Formats: sequence, C-alpha cells, structure tokens
Amino acid sequence: MLARVPEQPAVHILFVRPEGMEPDWHESALWRQAREIPGSVLELDDGGRQAALFGAHTSGETLLYDRDGRLSFHGGITPARGHEGDNVGAERIVARLTGGSSDGPDGAVFGCALMHETSGSEP
Repeated sequence: MLARVPEQPAVHILFVRPEGMEPDWHESALWRQAREIPGSVLELDDGGRQAALFGAHTSGETLLYDRDGRLSFHGGITPARGHEGDNVGAERIVARLTGGSSDGPDGAVFGCALMHETSGSEP
C-alpha cells in the first residue's frame, strides 16, 4: 500500500504485548516484516495501554491522521483476517495520501480482539 504513495507518511506500528508475556515475545516473523517497512517506527505496547488511548480494539486496526492531527481514517486494510492484499480500507488510505477522492473514512477490520489493561478484559 505504501509503495503506491509518493510521499511516505510517518508510520508507527504498535505491537500489543499482553500482560505476563516474555520480554522477547514480540520477536516474531511479523515483527521482522513490519521492521522492513521503510521509515516505520515499531513500539511495544504493554497491556494495550496506547491502543486503548487511540480506541483500537482489534489487531490490524489502522488509523490515519492528517497533517493537522485529525483522524482521517479508522479501520482495516486487509481483505480478511490473516491475509494480505488490497481492500476498501487500503484504497481509502491511498486516496487520502495521494490527494484523490475517498468514498468513506473507515473500513472493516478483520483481526483478533486486543486486551486492554484499563478494563482487564477484551473490549
């Protein structure tokens, strides 16, 4: 998706580490793949605290903010859980990043529920 965008946005990727997991829990194929995204910043989010602040409830949930800090897109960017490839959400983000028109501010999210320490359970 980012390969189709001429000006690369700042990309921050949160990996929610559930409470009680080993310190190296995040060292996975997915972490290594995410680390290969040019200009990306990866962060561990112990207990899902940051995810909760952003209102993220599902793995794969994607948020896009404009230059003024306003939420421009909130949703999913994959066609199904555990799958890669373009979908409506990805197309909407590309449109917003390239100055094109977008038909909506969101997209369906396919993933696992995240645990948030603030509630102690899945949302």
